[in-house]
Amino acid sequence: MLSTFIKILNYLHPRRKIQFIGLGILILISSLSEIISIGAIVPFLGVVTNPQSAIEYFNKFSFVPNLFQRLTPNDLVLFFTIAFGAAALISGVIRLVLLYATIRLSNSTGAELSVDLYKKTLYQPYKVHISRNTSEIISGITQKVASASGVLISLVTVASSFFIFISIIVSLVYIDPVLTIMSGIVFSGFYLVIAKVTKSKVSINGQIIAKEQTGIVRSLQEGLGGIRDIILDNSHELYCHIYRTSLFRLTKSNSENTFLNQSPRFALEAIGLVLISFLAYWATLENGSLQSAIPALGALGMGAQRLLPLLQQWYGNWSNYVSLKPALSEVFLLLDQKIPEEYESTIPVEPLKFEKEIKILGLSFSYPGTSKKVLDSIDLSIPVGSRIGIIGETGSGKSTLMDLLMGLVEPTSGKILIDHNELNSNNYLRWRKTIAHVPQAIFLADTTIAENIAFGESLEKINFPQLEKAIEVSQLTNFIKSLPEGINTSVGERGVRLSGGQRQRIGIARAIYKNAKVIFFDEATSALDGDTEQSVMDSIEDIDFGLTMIYVTHRLSTIRRCNEIIELKKGLISRRGTYEGLFSKE
Repeated sequence: MLSTFIKILNYLHPRRKIQFIGLGILILISSLSEIISIGAIVPFLGVVTNPQSAIEYFNKFSFVPNLFQRLTPNDLVLFFTIAFGAAALISGVIRLVLLYATIRLSNSTGAELSVDLYKKTLYQPYKVHISRNTSEIISGITQKVASASGVLISLVTVASSFFIFISIIVSLVYIDPVLTIMSGIVFSGFYLVIAKVTKSKVSINGQIIAKEQTGIVRSLQEGLGGIRDIILDNSHELYCHIYRTSLFRLTKSNSENTFLNQSPRFALEAIGLVLISFLAYWATLENGSLQSAIPALGALGMGAQRLLPLLQQWYGNWSNYVSLKPALSEVFLLLDQKIPEEYESTIPVEPLKFEKEIKILGLSFSYPGTSKKVLDSIDLSIPVGSRIGIIGETGSGKSTLMDLLMGLVEPTSGKILIDHNELNSNNYLRWRKTIAHVPQAIFLADTTIAENIAFGESLEKINFPQLEKAIEVSQLTNFIKSLPEGINTSVGERGVRLSGGQRQRIGIARAIYKNAKVIFFDEATSALDGDTEQSVMDSIEDIDFGLTMIYVTHRLSTIRRCNEIIELKKGLISRRGTYEGLFSKE
């Protein structure tokens, strides 16, 4: 458990580490207050049971002759009552402060780890994202990261309980070592046996919980994301069943672990009462009378009242740690992600200079873990201002070539030159500042039209003249004027309030707003009718003849005016030429 705690601390900001040091100091103060409160009960009970003998006893140790002799028994009882009450009250307040500080710091730490995890995940290369299951990532960021917070609370509680436990034991051993050792053996042995018996079940349930947390997120994503098909196919019950199955497995495992976590306390309370009754009988035999044994028994009773919850905390938090460990292992894997070096620089990124051509030399690509080449020895030149069309059957390598040209993935062999500068991880960020991408499925955030066009910029930083230009070029002017709130109209989740053509025109407007030198169109006009597509393409042509455009499409009308058309087949260039040269006979 200690190694886990240290590992979590290594992920934290130095400020948090200092706060944990402060928490450690508070734990020591709480332990000291326990020693004082437990130690105060012996003189208190001694005075209450026999105040006159107490006066004579304390008078022997007084620096002032007959100081305690001047006190009446009632005065002495009142003094020690107030002293004991004050010690108990101060100890309780310190424990409350410790509890608040532990919960607040642990939860804040969990939130900090979640933000860090999300950041490290977003900054991963594109090839990492496409190889992952988003349900696992979302579950890790939103649910499983809470296991780190839970483990921190458990570990800090165990640490504070340990020091308080030692403090109480030291006090009780000093008062009556025999009673303390006998009680300690019984209580500790009980929890050790329970821990041994339940460890396997708690661990298995923890694995089920980690698995079903991902299953729940997956079922929600798939159900809500595919709602149109679900309605059309009337498959609502199937997705309800998938969700219900995962949820009930999760709750069953959670319930079992919660029961195993909390149930020993009730059994131990009964065992504790029986034990104390026998100890009282034994102490009476040893001391000759119950009255003389009352101070020791009182101290033991108060110590047991404090120790039993501590032992339950130890067991409960150990059980919690075992349960959360599988989820925590997945969180550690995400937290161990390294942010690529190109994102670490604080210097503002400037667009990569592009004035001559994009040159592709011997470009090949295979996905990790496979030997099959998606692209094989591609050679191509794309001059500035040219219009290039890329066509081919599904699986021919069109989208992969586009991803390589945009710097989203690295080639297996060969190179891409931008004005004789090789495109690689050293200049990917600069190149992405130079280009824009208009995909077939436009991602739209649940914000306004203006914010979706100026994607990635806050509202106060939007360049509105540039925004108006992008709206005009993408043929959105009349549509936006027809809206009561204009550019401030919300598009709804994933642009649900817009038609497919309107979403694609917002995607085109986004590319124009970026003022890119190269625009990649990936089936970007497939949802537009022929007249609108022609009008949009004419508007883009009129912007800047130096603008380079690369089209990946199945729609021949889109590439009619391209300077060159490249046809891919099984990763190779099978044909290339002008539209007239390739399709005039078809």
